[in-house]
Amino acid sequence: MELVSTFKAIVSGVQSEVTAAVPVMQGYPAWGRPRLVPPVVGVVLAASIPMERARIGAVRPVQTGWTLHVFDVGELELVSLCQKIINWVLQNPQIEVDGVKTTISFVDGRRHEPLTAAIEEQYGFEISVTVAIPL
Repeated sequence: MELVSTFKAIVSGVQSEVTAAVPVMQGYPAWGRPRLVPPVVGVVLAASIPMERARIGAVRPVQTGWTLHVFDVGELELVSLCQKIINWVLQNPQIEVDGVKTTISFVDGRRHEPLTAAIEEQYGFEISVTVAIPL
Protein backbone atom coordinates (compact mmCIF):
# COMPACT_ATOMS: atom_id res chain seq x y z
CA MET A 1 0.00 0.00 0.00
CA GLU A 2 1.17 3.48 -0.67
CA LEU A 3 0.09 7.00 0.19
CA VAL A 4 -1.29 7.78 -3.28
CA SER A 5 -3.60 4.75 -3.15
CA THR A 6 -4.69 5.67 0.38
CA PHE A 7 -5.36 9.23 -0.76
CA LYS A 8 -7.52 8.02 -3.65
CA ALA A 9 -9.43 5.59 -1.39
CA ILE A 10 -10.32 8.37 1.05
CA VAL A 11 -11.43 10.72 -1.74
CA SER A 12 -13.51 7.96 -3.32
CA GLY A 13 -15.10 6.96 0.00
CA VAL A 14 -16.05 10.51 0.94
CA GLN A 15 -17.40 11.16 -2.57
CA SER A 16 -19.60 8.06 -2.28
CA GLU A 17 -21.17 9.47 0.89
CA VAL A 18 -21.88 13.02 -0.25
CA THR A 19 -24.00 13.95 -3.24
CA ALA A 20 -22.52 14.36 -6.70
CA ALA A 21 -23.15 18.10 -6.32
CA VAL A 22 -20.34 18.25 -3.73
CA PRO A 23 -16.93 17.87 -5.37
CA VAL A 24 -14.30 16.06 -3.30
CA MET A 25 -10.89 17.39 -4.32
CA GLN A 26 -7.40 16.02 -3.98
CA GLY A 27 -5.81 18.92 -2.13
CA TYR A 28 -6.87 22.23 -0.64
CA PRO A 29 -9.43 24.19 -2.68
CA ALA A 30 -7.92 27.03 -4.70
CA TRP A 31 -10.67 29.63 -4.73
CA GLY A 32 -11.15 31.58 -7.91
CA ARG A 33 -11.10 28.57 -10.20
CA PRO A 34 -14.01 28.56 -12.64
CA ARG A 35 -17.08 26.99 -11.00
CA LEU A 36 -15.27 26.22 -7.71
CA VAL A 37 -17.62 27.41 -5.01
CA PRO A 38 -18.89 25.78 -1.82
CA PRO A 39 -19.95 23.16 -1.08
CA VAL A 40 -16.60 21.46 -1.59
CA VAL A 41 -14.37 19.03 0.35
CA GLY A 42 -10.58 19.06 -0.01
CA VAL A 43 -8.52 16.10 1.24
CA VAL A 44 -4.88 16.75 2.22
CA LEU A 45 -2.09 14.71 3.82
CA ALA A 46 -1.48 16.06 7.31
CA ALA A 47 1.01 13.68 8.97
CA SER A 48 2.83 10.39 8.61
CA ILE A 49 4.35 8.76 11.66
CA PRO A 50 5.53 5.22 12.48
CA MET A 51 3.29 3.43 14.94
CA GLU A 52 4.33 1.10 17.75
CA ARG A 53 7.45 -1.02 17.52
CA ALA A 54 7.11 -4.04 15.32
CA ARG A 55 7.92 -7.49 16.58
CA ILE A 56 10.86 -9.27 15.02
CA GLY A 57 9.92 -10.23 11.49
CA ALA A 58 6.71 -8.18 11.54
CA VAL A 59 5.89 -5.26 9.29
CA ARG A 60 5.89 -1.96 11.15
CA PRO A 61 2.72 -0.04 10.26
CA VAL A 62 2.64 3.69 9.58
CA GLN A 63 -0.21 5.89 10.66
CA THR A 64 -1.05 8.64 8.22
CA GLY A 65 -3.13 11.63 9.18
CA TRP A 66 -5.48 13.25 6.69
CA THR A 67 -7.41 16.50 6.97
CA LEU A 68 -10.72 16.91 5.20
CA HIS A 69 -11.38 20.62 4.65
CA VAL A 70 -15.16 20.96 4.38
CA PHE A 71 -16.76 24.17 3.08
CA ASP A 72 -20.40 25.02 2.45
CA VAL A 73 -22.63 28.04 1.80
CA GLY A 74 -24.14 28.32 5.30
CA GLU A 75 -23.90 26.97 8.83
CA LEU A 76 -26.79 24.50 8.57
CA GLU A 77 -25.49 23.14 5.27
CA LEU A 78 -21.97 22.85 6.73
CA VAL A 79 -23.20 20.91 9.76
CA SER A 80 -25.20 18.55 7.53
CA LEU A 81 -22.23 17.91 5.21
CA CYS A 82 -19.83 17.33 8.14
CA GLN A 83 -22.29 14.89 9.71
CA LYS A 84 -22.41 12.84 6.48
CA ILE A 85 -18.61 12.64 6.32
CA ILE A 86 -18.18 11.79 10.02
CA ASN A 87 -20.90 9.14 9.71
CA TRP A 88 -19.08 7.61 6.72
CA VAL A 89 -15.85 7.31 8.74
CA LEU A 90 -17.61 5.90 11.81
CA GLN A 91 -19.68 3.41 9.79
CA ASN A 92 -16.69 2.27 7.71
CA PRO A 93 -13.86 1.61 10.20
CA GLN A 94 -11.99 -0.20 7.43
CA ILE A 95 -11.36 0.91 3.86
CA GLU A 96 -9.80 -1.07 1.04
CA VAL A 97 -6.51 0.23 -0.33
CA ASP A 98 -4.75 -1.74 -3.08
CA GLY A 99 -6.86 -4.77 -2.23
CA VAL A 100 -5.93 -4.66 1.47
CA LYS A 101 -8.36 -3.70 4.24
CA THR A 102 -6.95 -1.08 6.57
CA THR A 103 -8.26 0.90 9.54
CA ILE A 104 -9.59 4.45 9.22
CA SER A 105 -10.44 6.40 12.37
CA PHE A 106 -12.09 9.73 13.16
CA VAL A 107 -9.64 11.78 15.25
CA ASP A 108 -11.26 15.16 15.74
CA GLY A 109 -12.95 18.10 14.15
CA ARG A 110 -12.43 21.82 14.51
CA ARG A 111 -13.57 25.08 13.00
CA HIS A 112 -11.57 26.11 9.96
CA GLU A 113 -9.28 29.09 10.46
CA PRO A 114 -9.46 31.01 7.16
CA LEU A 115 -6.17 31.08 5.27
CA THR A 116 -7.30 33.86 2.97
CA ALA A 117 -9.91 36.58 2.90
CA ALA A 118 -11.99 34.51 0.49
CA ILE A 119 -15.69 34.56 1.33
CA GLU A 120 -15.81 30.84 0.45
CA GLU A 121 -13.90 30.08 3.67
CA GLN A 122 -16.52 31.67 5.93
CA TYR A 123 -18.28 28.36 6.62
CA GLY A 124 -15.50 25.83 6.98
CA PHE A 125 -14.67 22.86 9.19
CA GLU A 126 -11.67 20.51 9.36
CA ILE A 127 -12.20 16.81 9.98
CA SER A 128 -9.09 14.81 10.91
CA VAL A 129 -8.84 11.09 10.23
CA THR A 130 -6.01 8.57 10.48
CA VAL A 131 -5.31 5.54 8.34
CA ALA A 132 -2.96 2.74 9.42
CA ILE A 133 -0.97 1.29 6.54
CA PRO A 134 1.87 -1.26 6.65
CA LEU A 135 5.24 -0.26 5.23
